Amino acid sequence: MDLLNKAKLFGNFSLVYGKTHKVLTKASEYLPKDFSSLISILEPKETKVKAREILAEDFVLNSFYKPLSQKLEMAEFDAWKISMKAAVISKSVNAWLGHKDFQKCFLAALVRDLPIMILRLEDKENYKAFEQRVIEGKSIAEASLLSFGIGLEQYLEQFYKHFNYGMINETQEKIADFSYYLAESFSNKEQKASTLWIESQKEMEKLGLVLEEDKWANYISILFVKTLETEAKFK
Repeated sequence: MDLLNKAKLFGNFSLVYGKTHKVLTKASEYLPKDFSSLISILEPKETKVKAREILAEDFVLNSFYKPLSQKLEMAEFDAWKISMKAAVISKSVNAWLGHKDFQKCFLAALVRDLPIMILRLEDKENYKAFEQRVIEGKSIAEASLLSFGIGLEQYLEQFYKHFNYGMINETQEKIADFSYYLAESFSNKEQKASTLWIESQKEMEKLGLVLEEDKWANYISILFVKTLETEAKFK
């Protein structure tokens, strides 16, 4: 490749990542700047005090709740609140599975859909073009490159790097996904309780917790109450 083409390639690369950096810089004005610091806030101290644990969780939740409530449209904010409920659920699920370190999973559930929400919020025109191209039949990878000049995976890497956020392992990812599934189901008024009970028990067994039906009914009721308490607390 000659110097002219190299210069053009570098120029295009700089332009694309410059746009991405601009999106993330805007998001830094209202989101926590260092996600990893929130994990340390959630970490239990030597002296376990339940009230302190609750305050720590509320602080982390509010770090996202307050700014997003002011930035996102109502429908999208309601969608993000499912992630907030999922985070709360994930803590209990981790405890039942005997996992002491719930913090990374808690944060992973909380920010699960945030990168795409931020992209849609801060780069509206290109995001609409991206959605239209997907509707027209283009793959997500192709639509992303045509609309943003960058693949979504590359964007996610930039997002996580910008906010100092480390990826979780496969087990924790499954727990986060399961917690989101429950939170979403709890928020769906048309969801049949019997179906959720049966399907969620199967998924829980896949994660490694085998319970009798009546005991799982008690567990899932606890989770449902926790989501109601979280919703009531953050109104």
